[in-house]
Amino acid sequence: MKHFSSSMWMPPRWTPDLYSDEPPHGLLLRLSDINGVARMAMMRTMTGVSCRRVRFGQELPALADIAHCDLELLEQAAYRRMRGEAILIRGHELRLNRDVLIASRRVCPECLAVSLHHRFWWDLTFLEACPWHGRRLVSLCSCGGKLSWEDGLLTKCRVCTDGSVFTVSRETASPEILALDRWIVAQFGLLQGVGTPPELQNLPLTQAIDMIERIAALDLHGYADRWVEIDDLSIERAAARAHGFRVILEHRIGDALDRTYEGFLSTGGPRPASMLTAYGWFYRWLSWRGGENFSPALAQIVLDNALQKFQVPRDVFPKLPRKRPSVTLTEAARECRMRPGTLRKILKLQDGIRPEKRKGSPVKVNNETLAAIVADLESSIRLEGLPQVLGVGIAMVRKLIRARILPIWVPGGVMGEKSLYLLRRTDVEEWLERLAGVSGTVSRIDKEQISIADAPKALHVKVVALVTALMEQRIQCSGRLAEAPGLAGILVRVADVRPLASSSARKNPYGKRGPYKKRLKQTSTSNEIRRSTAVPESTKNDLPQR
Repeated sequence: MKHFSSSMWMPPRWTPDLYSDEPPHGLLLRLSDINGVARMAMMRTMTGVSCRRVRFGQELPALADIAHCDLELLEQAAYRRMRGEAILIRGHELRLNRDVLIASRRVCPECLAVSLHHRFWWDLTFLEACPWHGRRLVSLCSCGGKLSWEDGLLTKCRVCTDGSVFTVSRETASPEILALDRWIVAQFGLLQGVGTPPELQNLPLTQAIDMIERIAALDLHGYADRWVEIDDLSIERAAARAHGFRVILEHRIGDALDRTYEGFLSTGGPRPASMLTAYGWFYRWLSWRGGENFSPALAQIVLDNALQKFQVPRDVFPKLPRKRPSVTLTEAARECRMRPGTLRKILKLQDGIRPEKRKGSPVKVNNETLAAIVADLESSIRLEGLPQVLGVGIAMVRKLIRARILPIWVPGGVMGEKSLYLLRRTDVEEWLERLAGVSGTVSRIDKEQISIADAPKALHVKVVALVTALMEQRIQCSGRLAEAPGLAGILVRVADVRPLASSSARKNPYGKRGPYKKRLKQTSTSNEIRRSTAVPESTKNDLPQR
């Protein structure tokens, strides 16, 4: 088609002022509107300026000539085609067919009532409503026809004669949609005081919108092995996108990851939990985007969530710090300075270990549980330290240990156990308190009283039987001796203890406990050994001579 030069026809009405949020093709539409040209094709025929070319930064000198405006301002406000399908709008590189409207157009009637000119942010497909007036943008004329860039007038389509966007019913946008739209226009400097979440900081706008859509798909759809697009959701794109932005603002990405992990476990597949399997397609998308180089904050959330559930290799997000909420059983045993099997028994008693075994998923020990175990180990009592704590001899301690009366924390010995006996100091103190009961403290021992430490020898009663009777409350503690340790300070009545002695001990308390048999000699003396091994004199001559 032949294009006429701008000197063949000059519009009688000019538009010398370019608004700060008006693009060059919007200026051409406003020029057509104030001159009463109903169709953009007629404007192109009369001026030789194409709206499509102006949109991509072409024919700007001709537009500046017929509009009597500054060419430099037009060049700054123009859209610029980049490599492939990329387009540069006000410093943001967007996708031409996905992020920017080309054929159709949208308007905000309230904005037009304030100033009759096209705003560039109306062309953004991911923006749904006007952040200033809270209404959804209008894409239809009152006659029902679609608004497009073939129209010559701002407020109506090119088909009807009396249509108007001012009479179209307008829907109020939800607060979630408005929050996202305010953030979008703030990226172009049109709104101040709108913060950016850490996950979206330093991201190109098109990549930020992509993350918002992926977060929405993760939260609304849940676990899926194949990639989930925003169009796969059951709600409209604008509502889904606003939902994803709200999840980011409210710091609920971790909750979405938890539900996704539960969905993976519910599948019951043979694959163990890992970064490639636990979160389905989401981790593969994040890795494809660049991982921690794409969004360090989002990668940190994913890493922290994964560390709470399974072992993560060191080559996954290596640049990020690891806030390890747990350690493996081997690492915990090394820190506690004990065998992993012994630590496993301790954790099993405290319900701090999972009962089932999972291939490729080592046992994790929470840092809080590990810190408590380490603190108990530092204050724990070994077998050789019990006599001082209980106030009795080592022989009596061994009898109580073998009878399993003492609150043993880590069993030891040689009968199948590979560790030393360990008792938590708090458990021993509580055990002694239960033995003493609510008895009062005395400064000296009465004649009718005796301590548990002295009763076995003085009254010929077994210490295990005495302590068992006290635990079963068959006898009562009569008092506690001040400043006496353990069993040496727990007093009982002599009359209560005597029935616990055996019948032979009661009849003859200081006699033998026999009858005992005389021990047989099992070894010979050295003289007997020499006599039995001596060589007779008669056979000495028969021995070979050296």
